[in-house]
Amino acid sequence: MRSAILSVLTYLFMLSSQAQAQSPKWKWQNPIPSGYGINSFHFQDKHHGWIVGNWGYVGKTADGGNTWEDLSLAPLQSGLKYVYFTDTLHGWIVEEFGKLFRTTNGGRKWENITPQESLNLSSYQFTDSI
Repeated sequence: MRSAILSVLTYLFMLSSQAQAQSPKWKWQNPIPSGYGINSFHFQDKHHGWIVGNWGYVGKTADGGNTWEDLSLAPLQSGLKYVYFTDTLHGWIVEEFGKLFRTTNGGRKWENITPQESLNLSSYQFTDSI
């Protein structure tokens, strides 16, 4: 019995050592730059892009995704499901329960523009900045 326990412990130690030796090769890939789930993304061009996700997460890149700026909405208990920009300043976000948000400054400030009528949006698209 003692021998079996010692064998199991030795095996677990070897697995642990092997995993630790390999861990420097691992790099956090998804979702970048946060630990929140990402639900939608939109790139206006090869440099400017936005991502939205759970808990009101909004991220913006101006260098093709190499770095991301956190522009999250005030902590939300829900997820953001869809993002779209017509240019680098004008964009819209749909929240999972139908709230609609708009920015006119590239995401620095978001305005809740949800109409009084109940919306059940899952996506949308604009052809200009209205």
